[in-house]
Amino acid sequence: MDSNNQPSLRKPHNAINKIIIGNLIAAAIIISTVWASNLIIRNNYMPLNDLYLDWLLNGKNYFVEAYRSEKNPAILMRTNKELISMDNTPESFSREKKPGAVRIFCVGGSTTGGWPFHKYLSYPRLMSLYLKDLLPDKRVEVINAGFMRSDSFSDISLVKEIQNYQPDLIILYEGRNEEPGISLHSLKQLWLMKTYLFILRNFHVFSNLKKSFNNEFNGAQGIRDLVQKMDKSNENKLRNFIFKNIMLINETAKANKCRIVLLTQVMHSSERNNGSVMNSINGWLKELSTKNGILLIDINEAFKNSVIPEEELVIPFSVHPDYRGYALMAKTVCLVLADENIIASKNKWEWKNLKDDTYYFDKLRFTPAFINETYYKRVLGLSKITDLNGFEKKYRQMAKDFVKNNSTK
Repeated sequence: MDSNNQPSLRKPHNAINKIIIGNLIAAAIIISTVWASNLIIRNNYMPLNDLYLDWLLNGKNYFVEAYRSEKNPAILMRTNKELISMDNTPESFSREKKPGAVRIFCVGGSTTGGWPFHKYLSYPRLMSLYLKDLLPDKRVEVINAGFMRSDSFSDISLVKEIQNYQPDLIILYEGRNEEPGISLHSLKQLWLMKTYLFILRNFHVFSNLKKSFNNEFNGAQGIRDLVQKMDKSNENKLRNFIFKNIMLINETAKANKCRIVLLTQVMHSSERNNGSVMNSINGWLKELSTKNGILLIDINEAFKNSVIPEEELVIPFSVHPDYRGYALMAKTVCLVLADENIIASKNKWEWKNLKDDTYYFDKLRFTPAFINETYYKRVLGLSKITDLNGFEKKYRQMAKDFVKNNSTK
C-alpha cells in the first residue's frame, strides 16, 4: 500500500475515536450530575398515576426482604411498600416454606386484593381462615398477591417472581382489566412512556420539578382515562392476548412444579348478555381451561345460582363482590379444591368445623364502623352513579343490616 495514503486512513479512525470519547465524557458528566443531585435531593416524588403505570409496565420486586432477628433468623418477605402506598394489601411470609406446608398465591387485580374492603377483608384472607378450620392438621399458607389494576400481561412478571417462594398453587383471577390492559401494553408510544417513567424514578430533580406543577390524582382512574382515549381492540385480538398471557403463566408455573387454577369473573346482571365483553371473556377462560387441562372454578356461576340474590353480592358500578360475595367466592374455591383432591384428599376436609360467616368477619375485625366508613367514603365517594340518593339509601340499609346481623359482636 502507498505510504502516502496512510494519513487519509487515520483521519476517519481518529474522528470516530473522538466521537466515542466525547460521548463517554458527556455520559460521565450526566451520570455524575444525576448522582450528585440525587444525593442533595434525597426524596423522590412519584405521582400516584405514574406509580401505577410504572408498576403495570415495569413491575418487579413485588415482595422484598423485611428483616431477620435472633428469635427468627429466617428471611421474612413482605409486600413492597410502594404497592402498599397504592392501597394494596400488605402481606408477609417466610422466604423458605416450612416442610409439609402448602403455599397458595392468589394473583389478580383489585377483586383479589379485596376492594373496597381489602384493609380487612378479601377472598384470600377468608380462604386462609376457612382452611385452618377445614384442614386443621395441615399447614396451608394463603398469600394475597393481588395488585390493583393488574392484568394478565402485568401478572406474568409477578408469577415469575413468585416461583422463588416455593408455591404449590397459584389462583388466577384475570379478565376484568384485560381490555384496558391490551390497549396500554400495545400502545405505539410505549417506549416513550417507559423512558419518561425511568427518568421520573431515577432523576430526583425532574420528579420534584414535576411535583411543583402537578396535583395528585387517583391512579386507577387516571389509567382508565388514558386507555379510554385509545382505539378499542377487536375481540379476536383480546382473546389471543388473554390466551397467550395465561399460557405463559401456566408454563412458568409448570416448570416449577406449581399448578394454576383459573377463576371466572364476577358479573353484574347488566353484563349477562351475549354481546358483553365480560361474557365473552368468561367463555374464553372456559375454552382455555378445556383445551389445556387447566382447572377452572366458575365463580360467576356460583354467584348466579346463590341463595342470596345476586344483586346483593355485587357492587354494581365497580362490579366487585360485596362482603358476602367475597365469602361465597372463598367458599366456592375451597369446595372445588376439595372435590379435586387438591391440597388434601376429599375425605380429609372437615366441613363440620366451618363456622358462620359472622365468626370469620369478627376475626378479621370487619366491624360495623368499618363497613359504614367503606360504603360512605370509598364506595359512594368513587362512584359515578347519577342517582346518588338511591345508591346511598341502598348502602345505608346494607350497613344497617350488617350491624343487625352482627349485633352480638
